[in-house]
Amino acid sequence: MSNAKHYLPCDTSELLFSNSGMPIQNASLKVEKYIRAYNDPNKKLKVAEVYEFNEAEKKLLKALNDSRNAAFTKSETGATIIGTLGSRMVVGLGSANVFETGMIFHKPYGFPYIPGSSIKGALRHFIIREAFTSKEELANTNCDFSKAFGSESSRGALFFYDAYPKNINQLELDILNPHFADYYMNSQPPTDTYEPKFIKFHAVPAKTKFIFHITGETNVKINDLSILDWFKEMLKYSGLGAKTTVGYGWMQNVEGISNGKR
Repeated sequence: MSNAKHYLPCDTSELLFSNSGMPIQNASLKVEKYIRAYNDPNKKLKVAEVYEFNEAEKKLLKALNDSRNAAFTKSETGATIIGTLGSRMVVGLGSANVFETGMIFHKPYGFPYIPGSSIKGALRHFIIREAFTSKEELANTNCDFSKAFGSESSRGALFFYDAYPKNINQLELDILNPHFADYYMNSQPPTDTYEPKFIKFHAVPAKTKFIFHITGETNVKINDLSILDWFKEMLKYSGLGAKTTVGYGWMQNVEGISNGKR
């Protein structure tokens, strides 16, 4: 945009914009740090653009996935699950960020990803809700559940790895549209006299594929614990990330491959 400036240190600006400069190849840096500042006083520093991944970034993602897949293929106790987003997904919407909203990026690689701890927590919560009528104390008395996720006296036998996208072309723009900002922030009456406050944020688009990897200890077979079936059900009917209750983050065409087979 011609009416935009970038407020950067002189040496950083010289590196970025000189003919000999090295272009940034990391979405995390470009989305979160490379901030546009407009001359128009009515415009604030906000997410303003769809982010397009370039060919170098896509090539890095492919190399990363090829390397991980080669390693997990050798695992006899592991499983790989591939799911395609049926709707947009938002991960880390409330994370620390220079904007009003955020997204979790893998810092070295620059791609949006789903932390393994979040995947484990979501699956554990889904199983407790569906299999044990939301009674955690009942789930903890189940031998298979305790073996998989751990208990107060022992660690869990399953390991959930960070999930990366298999294919991603861009980050789309979405909005939050709170109508009663003064009610939530300033304890004012929730009347219809307030103007809606549009807050833009980035989202991973529908049809993006994610690759999930789970491994277990040498004496644990994932199929024996039915974890693969539960995982596929969770992806299809519960989803991952923020705003799942309003339709974000669910997946379709979920397929799982276990015991090192692809």
